[in-house]
Amino acid sequence: MPLASQPRLSINKTAIVENWCSFCQLAPKSDIAAVVKSDAYGLGAPEISKALYQAGCRLFFCATVPECLSVLAALPQDDQDLQVISLGGFFSKEIPYYQNDHRLTPVLNTLEQLRVWRDNSSLHNRDTFIHIDTGMNRLGIHYAHWSELRGLLDFPIYALISHLATAENNTAFAKTQLQRFLACEGFPRSLVNTAGAFLGTEFHGALLRPGIGLYGSKPLRSVVELDSPILQIRDVAPNDTIGYDQAYRAVSAMRIATVGIGYNDGLPRNLSNHETFSGWWQGHKLPIRGRISMDSLALDITDHPTITETSRLSFLNAQQGIDDLAKACNTIPHEALTRLGGRIHKVYTE
Repeated sequence: MPLASQPRLSINKTAIVENWCSFCQLAPKSDIAAVVKSDAYGLGAPEISKALYQAGCRLFFCATVPECLSVLAALPQDDQDLQVISLGGFFSKEIPYYQNDHRLTPVLNTLEQLRVWRDNSSLHNRDTFIHIDTGMNRLGIHYAHWSELRGLLDFPIYALISHLATAENNTAFAKTQLQRFLACEGFPRSLVNTAGAFLGTEFHGALLRPGIGLYGSKPLRSVVELDSPILQIRDVAPNDTIGYDQAYRAVSAMRIATVGIGYNDGLPRNLSNHETFSGWWQGHKLPIRGRISMDSLALDITDHPTITETSRLSFLNAQQGIDDLAKACNTIPHEALTRLGGRIHKVYTE
């Protein structure tokens, strides 16, 4: 349980599993992985991976080998179908980790990485992944080199993977990437993340790699609730100011709750005096007043006399989700979710 002064992030594992099952229903002919990099977008990769494994997931994507090892430690060692995959590439100094655990699998991002892996037969006790860059220009072997690459692929391969540069704002380029990827013939393919999964069955391929959709971005089910304690309630007189820089001036008498959450915990200063993002109490909005501080912020509770210093006020809930937080911060839900940290205590629910 959180201490009385701690913010609390409640994470619904059942909702995450239901979101994963939604992708299984969306693409019944494809395998469905789970992207659990960045500590499952800040929600706790070992705990989330265990829940998804119990639901039937056997493919987990991380960014680095250390992330993979954290997930592997939480999952059964004797499952021959389990793969925890490092998207960041394969490096020779990490070979001992691959030799010690057959469940650890790389994505080979360069021709040099591919040759090193290919030449080491002790590593071929699992299917690996080959990254083809079809237009993202981030990681992978450029699709124009397919003819050179094709002749080197004489070891176990689960799938070729690529990544859409845009799946929501420029579907024309997504289709261009799809055509480039389809030209890489002879192997199963994996192209899409959460957004790409909704572009149509022609994009699905052999494997989907959902990430943010698992963790509650629309149109999937919300999975987190964030609340925080009240540190103090005070009355503010007309014309008094609230917080740093006197950023809010009371036009009438007000009742203010100072709440124990701030930009250190992931609610940034640009939410100060925000017109739409707010605190909540029993379905009622509580406007943020004044600058958000490192450790606290002020909410207007003037119209809610039943709120006391023992109350906890909400910031993420059924009415205001991570997409709303992201929009208010002028960012994406991936960043908004992974920013939640600081003093926040995680609680898992079913």
